[in-house]
Amino acid sequence: METAENDTGIHLIDDVLPWLGPEIAIGFIDVGGIGDNPQVVALVGTKDKEAAETVVRHFVDFLEEEQEAEFREDTYRGFVTFGDVDDEQGNFAITDSYLVFTTSEQLLKDTIDMMEESVDALSDKTEFKEARDSVREERFSFLYVDVESIIRQSRVATSAADAGEALAQVEDRLPEILGVSGSFVDNGLRVDGYYQTPSGITVIPSANPLGSAALLPDDSLALLSVTGLKETLEDALADMEGDTTLGFDIQDSLDGIEYLFGIDIEQSVLGLLAGEVAIALLPSDFSFDIVGGYLEAFHALALFEFDERADAEVALNNLVETLQGFGVPFDEVDIEGEVATLADLRAFLGDETGYTPGLMVLGDYLVLGTTDLTLRTAVRVRDGDEPSLSNEEEFSRVVDMAPDGKNSILYLNIEEMVGDALKAQSPSDRESYRENAAPFLDPLRVFLAGVSTNTGTTTFTTVITIE
Repeated sequence: METAENDTGIHLIDDVLPWLGPEIAIGFIDVGGIGDNPQVVALVGTKDKEAAETVVRHFVDFLEEEQEAEFREDTYRGFVTFGDVDDEQGNFAITDSYLVFTTSEQLLKDTIDMMEESVDALSDKTEFKEARDSVREERFSFLYVDVESIIRQSRVATSAADAGEALAQVEDRLPEILGVSGSFVDNGLRVDGYYQTPSGITVIPSANPLGSAALLPDDSLALLSVTGLKETLEDALADMEGDTTLGFDIQDSLDGIEYLFGIDIEQSVLGLLAGEVAIALLPSDFSFDIVGGYLEAFHALALFEFDERADAEVALNNLVETLQGFGVPFDEVDIEGEVATLADLRAFLGDETGYTPGLMVLGDYLVLGTTDLTLRTAVRVRDGDEPSLSNEEEFSRVVDMAPDGKNSILYLNIEEMVGDALKAQSPSDRESYRENAAPFLDPLRVFLAGVSTNTGTTTFTTVITIE
């Protein structure tokens, strides 16, 4: 920034900040064709018209001297304008409330006309108002994208037939409009978004109760939880039925899996996806050996919410029997009073492996763990012997910010993830972290992204918090 100030003679603190208003806006009016420059307008709020004009004059002088541009000073509707005669360096105007920049002279005039007459203003457009009113009111930024217009202009500007076909294939999966806001929350930053659910997207009917969080420890490193997988996969299978463009018929493939392994994907697997499906990473030792392999097992859980316990038990038995057919031995063991089925992988991974994967049914969930310790942890959390993620204060706070009727969330405990990773590093690597990455990562605490997809609208929220 100091170099720019020296080159232009314009100093941000002394020359710009005194007149800078509360709003800065940038609009893309036309994306243009291949090789064309997009039509752009930028508006910078001003509190002092004369001071803003002085800065623009300095900047125009700089462009004429250093870029060999030629500007023409004029007036339009009573406002001073500066226009590049070649329309290459842009056009400027200073109105009572804004410094206006456009990429063409005609766009500058059209913008001033609109500001003065309030005719055909974006603020009057129904879709814009809907997007603006659907995101968080307490915001410092707002983004509006007319996706439909961009696609339409891109199709006109694109001469290649295959490019046009590609646009047509994805068009029904893209929203017509998009609205995004940014806002500050206590010790964090929040981004909210809204768009009309595209016709080609599967609508997820049920909200995510996040019951998995009641089976996870409060120091869990990560959680991905979704609902609607059953409906999504059913729609995908229906779309693929009879389609041989991939080189195979999906129904023949499913029949083959059932014949070879005895697993009916549509009956056994989809039945486990009727409710919440969650994958969680628990505190782990991230130590590496000399060739880059992991010394310790990762502690992770996968949880499948089911409607009928009998169906879950059938699916569990089918999976165990299939793996036994490949020579994987299983044993039933008692874990905190619950029956679990553990696989013995020593013949495959060596006697020193830390992986003892297993399965068990807890409440309404079929639980798969990478180790017997993870399964034991889930039981202890359920029984109240260890604190749960659902009761962890920061997790609860950011989940409450997710959209109403949320279908999916991604939660990352950045603070704990970094801490666990650092424990496994060498002293020299930790020193390098402190010098290069610590200033950026140490303040971060958690990250959350949540999405709600319903008929008509989709909303999403991302939150990142700091210490």
